[in-house]
Amino acid sequence: MISRIERGKRAPSLRVAIACKVLFGYPPHHIFPNLYAEVEDGVTRRAYVMLQKLEHDHSAAAEQKKVLLEGVLKRSIQGQEEPHS
Repeated sequence: MISRIERGKRAPSLRVAIACKVLFGYPPHHIFPNLYAEVEDGVTRRAYVMLQKLEHDHSAAAEQKKVLLEGVLKRSIQGQEEPHS
C-alpha cells in the first residue's frame, strides 16, 4: 500500500496518514508533501473566494467567518515563506 501511495497510484486515507505518523514519526504533511500542497491550495483558494463573498456583509456571523478565513490565508502565506526541509 505504501508503495502505491509513494508512486501516486493511490491517495492515503486519514487512517493511513495517521498510521504513517505512528510508524515513521513524521506528520502527514512531511510524508505526503504533494498531497498536502494540493489540499492546502484548494482550501486556500476556497477561503479566498468565501472571504470575497463576505466582503460587504458586516453581520456578527460574517465577521466571525472573516476572522477564521483571514487566519487560514495568513497561515498559508506564512507556510509558504518558511524554508522546506
